[in-house]
Amino acid sequence: MYTLGLDTSLAEASAVLMKGRSVLCERRKRRSGSFSQDILGMVNGLFDDVSIDLADVDIFASAVGPGSFTGLRIGLGTAMGLADSFGKPVVGVGTLDAMARVCEDTRAAYLCPTIMAQRGQVYAALYSKMAGEPEKLTDDMEITVDSLAKMIDGDVFFTGDGFAPYASLLRDKIGHRVESAESPERSCAEGVALLACEMADRGELSAAPPAPRYVSRPQAELNLMKLQT
Repeated sequence: MYTLGLDTSLAEASAVLMKGRSVLCERRKRRSGSFSQDILGMVNGLFDDVSIDLADVDIFASAVGPGSFTGLRIGLGTAMGLADSFGKPVVGVGTLDAMARVCEDTRAAYLCPTIMAQRGQVYAALYSKMAGEPEKLTDDMEITVDSLAKMIDGDVFFTGDGFAPYASLLRDKIGHRVESAESPERSCAEGVALLACEMADRGELSAAPPAPRYVSRPQAELNLMKLQT
């Protein structure tokens, strides 16, 4: 089974072609103007490296957020357009879920992928990944750094670009061991493709078109209350 995974929700766009669970080829590029031109060029570049065509792809998958509003629409629209052209299924995967899926294993109690938001906030979710695949502990959140720190009562591993600008504040407020990897070796697009493959294996592909995933601060505050009870 061939899966094409796309992500344009982050500052670095990525595209990956996988056969089963193995990466055949990948493209990554920092945002430079419009991702609409970047992502199509990256997809075309993938097929310069392999002996198959776009028509051979079995599943098209895209990150659906949270993240850049414009970027989400570009990546998702590209995946949906390609899937429609070839009569194949299209899958939407949460950006934070994909980031967590390809994060290295950690002995920390929490794994926390983060994405820069606005007004001193970050997009984030908490996972446990002490062994095997990540287990999601909260919903996706748009949350202040102070509120996020209050949710974390153990060692934590941060990934993504939402950590570095607030590293000192988070280290001071959390009071436990804090590790980080702002630029993971494996791309978000790989996480998208892996999760799409796993959904297919479980028979969870939906005929309904995927939609962008947006989060709001009120939901984040509800998550905080849920963890503290």
